[in-house]
Amino acid sequence: SGSATVTVDNLSPSGATATSGTDGEDAQATLNWTTSSSSDFSRSVVLRWTGASAGAEVPAEGTDYSNGNAITTATVVCVRTADAASTAVSGVDGAGTGGCSATALTNGQAYTYKAFQKDSNGNYDVGVLIGTFTPVASGPDATSYVNDTEGALDSSACATTGCGGRIGQSVTLTGTTFGTVSVGSRANCAGGAGTGCLRIANYTVPDGSVTAWTATSITFTVPAAISVFAGAGATCGAAGSNGLCVTAAGVNDTSGALEFFVYPDITSISPSGSGEAKEGDSITITGTRFDATQGTVIFQNCAGSDQTATVGSWADTSISVTVPSGIADNDDSCDIKVTRAAGTGSKTVTSTAFTVLPDITSISVCTDCVINGAREHASGVDTDGLIMLNGKHFGTSQGVNGAVEFTGGFGTVNAPIHGTAEGACATSGWAAAGTSICVEVSPSISNSAYTGTVTLTRNDFKTNVWTDFRILPRITSNAPTSGIITDLIQLTGNHFCQSGTCPVSPNRSNSTDNVKFGSTQALDGDFVTQTGGAGACDGAGAAWAHGEICVKVPAGTPTGSQPTKVRSGAGACPGATCYESNIKGFTVLTSVPDDLTSPLQYKSDGSTAIPVGTGTNETAAVFKASMSASINSTLCLQVENAAVATAFNGTVTAQEGGGGQEACKSYTGTPVTGVVTLTGLADGTSYHWRARVKNNATGETSNWVSYDPGAVQDENPPTNPASTDYYVDASGPVISSVCAVNPAASSCDGSTPTDIEAQIRWTTNESANEQVAYGTTCPTGQASAAATFTALTNKKPASPGGSGTTHAQSM
Repeated sequence: SGSATVTVDNLSPSGATATSGTDGEDAQATLNWTTSSSSDFSRSVVLRWTGASAGAEVPAEGTDYSNGNAITTATVVCVRTADAASTAVSGVDGAGTGGCSATALTNGQAYTYKAFQKDSNGNYDVGVLIGTFTPVASGPDATSYVNDTEGALDSSACATTGCGGRIGQSVTLTGTTFGTVSVGSRANCAGGAGTGCLRIANYTVPDGSVTAWTATSITFTVPAAISVFAGAGATCGAAGSNGLCVTAAGVNDTSGALEFFVYPDITSISPSGSGEAKEGDSITITGTRFDATQGTVIFQNCAGSDQTATVGSWADTSISVTVPSGIADNDDSCDIKVTRAAGTGSKTVTSTAFTVLPDITSISVCTDCVINGAREHASGVDTDGLIMLNGKHFGTSQGVNGAVEFTGGFGTVNAPIHGTAEGACATSGWAAAGTSICVEVSPSISNSAYTGTVTLTRNDFKTNVWTDFRILPRITSNAPTSGIITDLIQLTGNHFCQSGTCPVSPNRSNSTDNVKFGSTQALDGDFVTQTGGAGACDGAGAAWAHGEICVKVPAGTPTGSQPTKVRSGAGACPGATCYESNIKGFTVLTSVPDDLTSPLQYKSDGSTAIPVGTGTNETAAVFKASMSASINSTLCLQVENAAVATAFNGTVTAQEGGGGQEACKSYTGTPVTGVVTLTGLADGTSYHWRARVKNNATGETSNWVSYDPGAVQDENPPTNPASTDYYVDASGPVISSVCAVNPAASSCDGSTPTDIEAQIRWTTNESANEQVAYGTTCPTGQASAAATFTALTNKKPASPGGSGTTHAQSM
C-alpha cells in the first residue's frame, strides 16, 4: 500500500483592485483594473451585462473561459492569462485590445462590467464591479483641406494669404472618422450612423454639392446658393459659428471648424466676357459674393501705378465701374482686383488680362483742311494728304498685325504709315508712346467715295473706329500749266464732287461749287463738255466729273500766277463744311504781244541803215523791229509814219501781212523780226515814226514804241510834233539869183565889185554841198576856172519845200 499527501485549496484569490473605465467612442468601452495580489493568481476574466447593473452570474470554478463565452445573461469579454499579480492592466471592449473582445458594442447602449480573478487551482473570487459604461459614436475630425480649383486658397494659406473657396470651386477635406455616407444622406446633420453633413458657418452644403464622402476624405463644390461669407470658427454647429466643419452620425467635429471664407468670384466682365473697353467706358463686373456693401475695384499690373476705378453701382452679383483714365498709354492690358468690404473679410478676387482698347480721340489734319478731313496723299508734292491719329493705347509699335485702314464708305483701303514728322504729323510713324500714328490718305480710295470711317487695328487685333472722316478735293495737275483768257484747261485730280453728285449747268459757278483761277471765279458758261475726241478735256462727256474738270480761263483773270482751286459741295468758308481743294500752280499768259525792241530804219535795200536824224535819197524806206510774246502766236509789225510837223494819231501807215508787205511772223518762243516797207515818201520831207506789234489771231496790239525814244516830244500817246527821225531828199538842189556885187551889198542890188574883191550871191532851194568857181575868163557855157573852193552851209533848210536860202561868199 502507499500513501499521499493532498492539499486542498478552496480559497478564492483576492479580488481585483483599482477598477475603472470610460465610455468609449465608436462602439467601444475602456476597462482598467489591477490584478489580484494573491501569489497563486493566474488570470483575469471580465464579464459584461447589457444594462445598467450586473447580474448574478459568476464564472464556474475550475473553468477556463474564452471571449464570447456566455454565462446566462453575461458574456465573457476579456481574458488575460499572462499578467503577474498586482499588475495594472487595461483593455478596450469592442476594439480587441488588452485581451478584450473585438466585437463592436452598440453606441448609446449601457454596459456593466465585473472583473473576476482566478488562481492556479481554479478558484475565482466573487468579482469586483468595474462600472457601467455607455459607448458613443466617435466624432469626425477634419484636419485640413485643399482647394482643388485654386490651390492658393488651401487651408495651409489661412495664416498668410487667406483660404477658402469661390462658388463653383471644388474643395476636398482630409481627416478621420468621417464615416461612410452615401448620396442622399450627406446633408443630414441630426441622423445616426451612415448620415452626415458639411456646414460653412451656419449654411448646410446641399447633398448634391457633396461629390464624395469616405472615412478620411470629403469632396464638395461650393454651392451657388450659399448665403454666408464664413470665416474663422472655434465651434461646429453653433448658431453663430463660422468656418467649415463636418458632422457625422449626428456628431459634430469636436476639434471645431476650420477657417474657411467664401471668396468673391468674377465670372465675366462685359462687354466681351473677359473684359475689354476704352478708358472712360463703363464696364459691368458680374460674379458672386461681392456683398451688397461697396468695396473697391482696382486696375493693377498695368505699366503705370494701380488705378482705383470709380464705382457706379455695387450689388452682390454685379458691379459697375468706369475704366480709369490714369492707365499708362503704352500698356494695353490690366488685371482687375475686386475687394469686398471689411465686414465680410475684405476678401479679393482678381480677373487677369483685361484689355484696354485703343481709343482715337482726334485726328490732326492739314492747316487748310476741314475738321476730320484731308486730301489724298500726293507723294513728294505736299503734305496735306497726311493725317495723325491721336489717342491712347495704340500699342508701342505697329507689329505684324497693326494697321490703319480707311473703311465704311471707303471700302477697305490700307493707309500707309508715314515715317516722317511733317505736315499734320507732329510725330512720325507709329509712336512708341502709343498715342499717335502718322498715316497717308491712300490715293487708292475711289474718287466717288467721299465719307467713311478710319479703323485702327492694334497688333493684338483690337480695333477702334473713327466714324467721321471726309476726303477733300485734290488737284493733281493742270493741263496745260499756263494759258491765256478763254484757253481750255483740264483740271485732273480726285473727289471733285463732294455732295456725291457732280455739278451740272447752271450750278457750276456759285458759292458752293466753283473753280477759281486766283481770285477770279469761272462762270458757268466757261465749263466745256466735249465728247468723242481724244486728249485733255475731250471725251469725258462731262465738264465736271469726280476726277476731271474742263473749264476755260475766265475773262478778267489777271496775268501772272493764278493758281487753280476747286470748291465742291461746300458750306461757308472758312468753316467746318468748307470743302476746298489744294491750289495748283497756273500762269495766266497775255495774248497781247510784248512791246517791240530794236527798232531800225533802212534804205529800200533793207540793209543800208539810215542813222537817226539823217536822210535818204529814196522815196522808199524799210523799218524793222524784234517781236516777241508770252504765247506762241502770229505777230505782225505795224508802223505809223508822219511828217515831223504832224502829231501821231494812232493810224497805222503800213503793216506786215498787208498789200506788198512781208507775211506776219510765227512766234514760237524765239524773237522774230518784223519788216515793213514804206513807199511814196515825199521828197524834201522830214519824218518821225513809231511801231507796235499785233497778235494776228486776237487783234490785240502792244504799246507804240517810237524809233528815237530820246527825241523831244515823242511821247505816248504823242500830241505834238517831234524831232526828225529821217528825211527824204530824192532830187538835186536848184541854184537861182546868182549875182556879183560889192562886198558890202546885202542883196543883188546891182552894185559894182571893187577892183580887188567881189561878193558872189546865190539862192538854193535845199540844203546842199555848194561850190563857187571863178577864173579870169569863163567862156560861155564853161564851168572851169583857175581856182575853186567849197562852201558847206545851211545843211537843214529852215522850212522844207520853201523858196530857198540866199548864200553869199566874198572873194
